[in-house]
Amino acid sequence: MNRRTMARRRARAAERATRRDSLLVLLGRVQRGLPLTDAEATLLRAHVTVELDEADEVRRTVQGQQLAMQRLRDQLGAAHEAIREAEQDAATAREELNAHRAGTEMIRARMSHAVDQAAQLSVQLEDAHADYADHRARCDRITHTEPAGIRIVNTPEEQPT
Repeated sequence: MNRRTMARRRARAAERATRRDSLLVLLGRVQRGLPLTDAEATLLRAHVTVELDEADEVRRTVQGQQLAMQRLRDQLGAAHEAIREAEQDAATAREELNAHRAGTEMIRARMSHAVDQAAQLSVQLEDAHADYADHRARCDRITHTEPAGIRIVNTPEEQPT
C-alpha cells in the first residue's frame, strides 16, 4: 500500500473514533434521561446515519467478498477435479504404455526367434545348395564317362535309331 492509502485509512479511523466517542456521550445523556439540544439531536442523527451507511457498505463488501470466496471455492473444486482427472488419465496412459511395452518385448522376442530360425534355415539352404552342387558334379562325371563300353546317351538326338 502506498502512503496516501495508509494516510486515508488513518484519517477515516480517527474520524470513526471521534464519531463513536461523540455517540457514546450523546447516548449516555439520553439513557440518563437528560434532554438533548437541537444541535445535539442533529449531531446524533448525523452520527447514526453515517454509522448506518458505513455498516451497509461493510455488509455489501462482506457479501461481495463472500461471493468472491465462493467463486474461488468453486474454481478450486473444479481445479481439484481436473487434477484428479489428469492423474487418472496419466495412470491409464501408464498402464497402456506398460501394456505396449510388454507387447513390444513379446514382438521383439518373436522377431529374434524368427531371425534365428531364418539364419538356421539359411545355413541349411546353403548346405543343401552345396550338397546339390556336389551331387550334380558327381552325376555329371558319371554321365560323361563310358565305363565298360556302355555308351551313355545324354540327349534325344544322340539316341540310336
